[in-house]
Amino acid sequence: MADVPMTRTSPHRSATDRKAKPKISPAEIKLRREGIRQAEANNRIEGISNDPKAAPIIDAYINGTYDTAEAIAELDKLYKR
Repeated sequence: MADVPMTRTSPHRSATDRKAKPKISPAEIKLRREGIRQAEANNRIEGISNDPKAAPIIDAYINGTYDTAEAIAELDKLYKR
């Protein structure tokens, strides 16, 4: 998989909040991207498809806008009905 940065931003944070977050290293971005790739592969094996509505949250996590706890909280909000 090529190391192409994801460019979508999450609609859940203001530009000011995104600027306040410390940048994560390229190595951390690579680790996060690989972790998401493996999780998505596992989901496909289990017959679970990716929800396009979660993509901005996942992208924000990969790029460091969200830490793990924030990404989980945003996904929880997305799926609470």
